[in-house]
Amino acid sequence: MFLALAVVLGYGLRRMAGWPPMLAVWFERVFSLGWCYALVRRIYGLFGRGVLRISRLLEGDGGLLWALVLLALLISVFGAYATGG
Repeated sequence: MFLALAVVLGYGLRRMAGWPPMLAVWFERVFSLGWCYALVRRIYGLFGRGVLRISRLLEGDGGLLWALVLLALLISVFGAYATGG
Protein backbone atom coordinates (compact mmCIF):
# COMPACT_ATOMS: atom_id res chain seq x y z
CA MET A 1 0.00 0.00 0.00
CA PHE A 2 2.82 2.39 0.90
CA LEU A 3 4.62 1.47 -2.31
CA ALA A 4 1.54 2.34 -4.36
CA LEU A 5 1.20 5.65 -2.54
CA ALA A 6 4.87 6.42 -3.16
CA VAL A 7 4.51 5.64 -6.87
CA VAL A 8 1.42 7.81 -7.20
CA LEU A 9 3.04 10.69 -5.33
CA GLY A 10 6.26 10.35 -7.30
CA TYR A 11 4.34 10.40 -10.57
CA GLY A 12 2.35 13.39 -9.38
CA LEU A 13 5.49 15.31 -8.38
CA ARG A 14 6.99 14.75 -11.83
CA ARG A 15 3.81 16.03 -13.47
CA MET A 16 3.91 19.24 -11.41
CA ALA A 17 6.44 20.78 -13.80
CA GLY A 18 3.65 22.82 -15.41
CA TRP A 19 2.12 23.96 -12.12
CA PRO A 20 2.70 27.39 -10.58
CA PRO A 21 6.09 27.26 -8.82
CA MET A 22 4.76 28.21 -5.40
CA LEU A 23 2.15 25.44 -5.41
CA ALA A 24 4.64 22.88 -6.68
CA VAL A 25 7.11 23.79 -3.92
CA TRP A 26 4.37 23.54 -1.29
CA PHE A 27 3.25 20.09 -2.49
CA GLU A 28 6.84 18.90 -2.63
CA ARG A 29 7.49 20.02 0.96
CA VAL A 30 4.32 18.41 2.30
CA PHE A 31 4.70 15.08 0.50
CA SER A 32 8.45 14.73 1.00
CA LEU A 33 7.77 14.29 4.75
CA GLY A 34 10.92 16.23 5.63
CA TRP A 35 8.77 18.27 8.00
CA CYS A 36 7.70 15.08 9.75
CA TYR A 37 11.32 14.01 10.22
CA ALA A 38 12.20 17.45 11.61
CA LEU A 39 9.24 17.30 14.03
CA VAL A 40 10.17 13.84 15.30
CA ARG A 41 13.81 14.91 15.64
CA ARG A 42 12.77 17.98 17.65
CA ILE A 43 10.49 15.96 19.97
CA TYR A 44 13.26 13.37 20.45
CA GLY A 45 15.71 16.16 21.28
CA LEU A 46 13.35 17.68 23.85
CA PHE A 47 12.77 14.29 25.43
CA GLY A 48 16.51 13.60 25.50
CA ARG A 49 17.27 16.93 27.14
CA GLY A 50 14.59 16.29 29.77
CA VAL A 51 16.01 12.87 30.58
CA LEU A 52 19.52 14.35 30.73
CA ARG A 53 18.39 17.02 33.20
CA ILE A 54 16.72 14.44 35.44
CA SER A 55 19.80 12.24 35.24
CA ARG A 56 22.10 15.12 36.19
CA LEU A 57 19.77 16.06 39.05
CA LEU A 58 19.72 12.54 40.47
CA GLU A 59 23.48 12.02 40.04
CA GLY A 60 24.46 15.37 41.54
CA ASP A 61 25.10 16.34 45.15
CA GLY A 62 21.45 16.14 46.15
CA GLY A 63 20.75 12.94 44.25
CA LEU A 64 20.06 10.83 47.31
CA LEU A 65 17.70 13.46 48.68
CA TRP A 66 15.78 13.65 45.39
CA ALA A 67 15.60 9.86 45.22
CA LEU A 68 14.05 9.80 48.70
CA VAL A 69 11.58 12.56 47.75
CA LEU A 70 10.50 10.64 44.63
CA LEU A 71 10.20 7.43 46.64
CA ALA A 72 7.99 9.18 49.20
CA LEU A 73 5.86 10.60 46.38
CA LEU A 74 5.38 7.16 44.80
CA ILE A 75 4.51 5.61 48.17
CA SER A 76 1.92 8.30 48.85
CA VAL A 77 0.34 7.96 45.39
CA PHE A 78 0.18 4.18 45.55
CA GLY A 79 -1.00 4.34 49.15
CA ALA A 80 -3.88 6.60 48.14
CA TYR A 81 -4.94 4.16 45.40
CA ALA A 82 -4.58 1.15 47.70
CA THR A 83 -6.90 2.65 50.30
CA GLY A 84 -9.45 3.63 47.68
CA GLY A 85 -8.96 7.37 48.05
